[in-house]
Amino acid sequence: MFETSVIIDAMLGAVISLFLFIIKRIFSNIDRLSNRISQTDKSLNELAVQSISRSELDTQTDRILDRINALETRLLSK
Repeated sequence: MFETSVIIDAMLGAVISLFLFIIKRIFSNIDRLSNRISQTDKSLNELAVQSISRSELDTQTDRILDRINALETRLLSK
């Protein structure tokens, strides 16, 4: 009888320890995911600050197209 209760207590302790270990891993993964999300948000904010506006993009695109047109006229005039 004494041995049975010791075995049951040991098994119960092992199950509780396994449960607590799994809970600890879940929370550590949630913390890691939260840190990764905050790093991604930080990177996106930095990228948004470094990006150009739509008008700047249109201006530069027009410049490139004007140069291409000038090159075409030069080549066609030869």
